[in-house]
Amino acid sequence: MFTEQTENPLSSKLRLAMSLLAASTVFTVIFAVVTWNQIHVSQAIRPKTKLLGENVQTQNYSYLGHDYPQEWNVPGLTDSKAYVYVGNSEHYTLDTELGISEWDSLLPVGSGMIHLGPDQRPFSISMFHQLRCLNIIRAGLMDSQKVADAQLLQHCMNYLRQMVLCRADGQLQSVRRSTGGSVTAWSQPRACRNWRTVYDAAEVNFRNYKQDTEDRVL
Repeated sequence: MFTEQTENPLSSKLRLAMSLLAASTVFTVIFAVVTWNQIHVSQAIRPKTKLLGENVQTQNYSYLGHDYPQEWNVPGLTDSKAYVYVGNSEHYTLDTELGISEWDSLLPVGSGMIHLGPDQRPFSISMFHQLRCLNIIRAGLMDSQKVADAQLLQHCMNYLRQMVLCRADGQLQSVRRSTGGSVTAWSQPRACRNWRTVYDAAEVNFRNYKQDTEDRVL
């Protein structure tokens, strides 16, 4: 005669809980190992993200989508300074032939576009973007027919405003009182980054891009 044994409900729940706990532990260990490997592989492939203004190396970026450095690393940019006596100038007038020519010459060969990465992806840099916008605004002011692109002018005004605020330049400038208000008295030279270094690097970059394009065609 067989006696039927009834399983204790408490024992069944305990075994189920222990099984779930074991499965959860295994999953946690696997996830931790995979995450650790991904982090170390990522660090081996590319450097940590740099903030704008830091010295960034470019060779470890794919230049696809948003995977590119925030700033163009121009060799030698911080090695020397350019000094400017800020003030009015007889150059860069708004509407004379010479003035227009000077404004147009502010962009280097290639219209200030640089090409980076294995596929020579085109970029602009803020310096050339701002100069281009100033020339657009100059042309708009001199447009007697009012055919200037209002949307483009608005873009340039907003872009320059944002760049001024972004840099929050705190250089002190002496102010003297004059009839009808106050005027800024220019006296001290301003130490700046050597922009000639940027122009030279942009021209080298354009020559290399042009040569690379010709080689690919051949």
